[in-house]
Amino acid sequence: MAPRYERPGNRTDALPAHIRIDAGVPDYDTYVSLFHSVDWSIDEASMRPALAQTTIGVLATDTRDERVAGMARVTGDGKY
Repeated sequence: MAPRYERPGNRTDALPAHIRIDAGVPDYDTYVSLFHSVDWSIDEASMRPALAQTTIGVLATDTRDERVAGMARVTGDGKY
């Protein structure tokens, strides 16, 4: 059995205290806003279906203004 990882007592949290992590998928406008924030191109014809095909998502929200600051999503081909 592998040893269990324990964070050293002198280590700080990886995320600032004002960032909240939630399971979920953003609405389309929030998705577009995140793309704009990193200068990615917007293609509504592919983005809407891609977002709809999200199997599970994670949102990072800044609790100071409740804006989504980041996200991750998992997609699949529907086979398994």
